[in-house]
Amino acid sequence: MSLPATPQSSSREFISPGDEAGVFQRMRRRILTTVAWQTLSQSRFRVALVAVLTMMLWSSMFWMFTDGFGFLKTIIPDRDTHARTISAVFGTFFAALMVMLVFSSGIILYGSLFCSRETAFLLTTPARTERVFLHKFQEALLLSSWGFVLLGSPILLAYGVVAHASWYYYVMLLPYLLAFIYIPIAIGAIICLAVMRHIPDGRMAVLVGGGLIFLAAGVWLAWSTLCASENDLLTSDWFQRVLGRLPFSERRLLPSWWLSSGLLSASSGAWSDSLLFLTLMISNALFFRQLACWTAHRMFRASYSELYGRSLRRRRARSWRFDYGVSAALAFLPATVRLLILKDLRLFRRDPLQWSQFLIFL
Repeated sequence: MSLPATPQSSSREFISPGDEAGVFQRMRRRILTTVAWQTLSQSRFRVALVAVLTMMLWSSMFWMFTDGFGFLKTIIPDRDTHARTISAVFGTFFAALMVMLVFSSGIILYGSLFCSRETAFLLTTPARTERVFLHKFQEALLLSSWGFVLLGSPILLAYGVVAHASWYYYVMLLPYLLAFIYIPIAIGAIICLAVMRHIPDGRMAVLVGGGLIFLAAGVWLAWSTLCASENDLLTSDWFQRVLGRLPFSERRLLPSWWLSSGLLSASSGAWSDSLLFLTLMISNALFFRQLACWTAHRMFRASYSELYGRSLRRRRARSWRFDYGVSAALAFLPATVRLLILKDLRLFRRDPLQWSQFLIFL
């Protein structure tokens, strides 16, 4: 009498990648639905306030950029100089946003991958490491991209209105923005994983320190470029000197240059060049995304185990003089209101994810 054969399914460690992606997609859809329902039912005033303030900020920036592009069009009659100026403005602006996204996504992924209870639970399931990383990567993509869209869409739409761009320009805006966002966020994810794997003790110092260095470099660059002691401001010679100080924005290997060149080509009706740059950006976005998944496969679980396998020293709770100063300044308010304000300030100060994101965005 022969023994029954062992089922083939018992030797399989994981479900298929397609089925696993479907499971995570359904989970993400349920989470988003629940969060949206709770937010709209319990925090309507907060949602309305955020929406109103966002629209006010967006409208102000759109008006400012429209006025600025109209001013450049009037003061620079030469077509070649005007084109160089617009290209430098776009290149510098999106290069700064690209670096901002790198640090922002790195800090967000540090919090979601290494400080989240959901990640700790998902790592105990038979899900692939790459799938857990992609789940958090998509969350970081959503959280990091809102600032980019808020800052980038007004300047793009304002230029299209002033330059009387063709309809093709507006059609290409969304694909370009989505392809561009993937690249810096994937680079930030790779940097985060590498820092956690090789410098686990100084992880936040490296990420936040890098953001502060970027902020200081940006302030110095803006000061040295636009605030030099010159008497012939806003003249043709002044514009030529300013353009000569911005060679970094014309680097052909920068994704920000691909974005600006492709959109400027689309605004002038050169759809073949625009499509070429879009294909270049999509291929690089897919490449860096796959590279980030490969890095997570090699480093994530080992970094996570090493981080939580070490004995951590418990910090003593201590009072801050800042709290006493705030409490004294708000002495005219009721005690309960003062305590709520101090509580919010302490939570903001103690969470590096919040104040670092605020600082980078500012």
